[in-house]
Amino acid sequence: MRDRRIPYWPRRMKLRLAAAYVDESETKFLGGVRTGKWPAGTRDGGNVYRFLEDLDAALDRLKPGTAENGEGWGDYIGQS
Repeated sequence: MRDRRIPYWPRRMKLRLAAAYVDESETKFLGGVRTGKWPAGTRDGGNVYRFLEDLDAALDRLKPGTAENGEGWGDYIGQS
């Protein structure tokens, strides 16, 4: 039997795990999907899955220093 405790994350995740992976509620995660913050996912039958790599890429875009147009943490720590 495979250990399902965190930090085990499957390569593709349904809503509940994808939201947990990025540390947001399911409602907030779905709001982020609508705004383009999080990936919309891929439908497989009646399920929608988000791939780990797509979530990681979205998280990387949110990291300080990677935002474009000076919208990063540098504004708060005196760097641009």
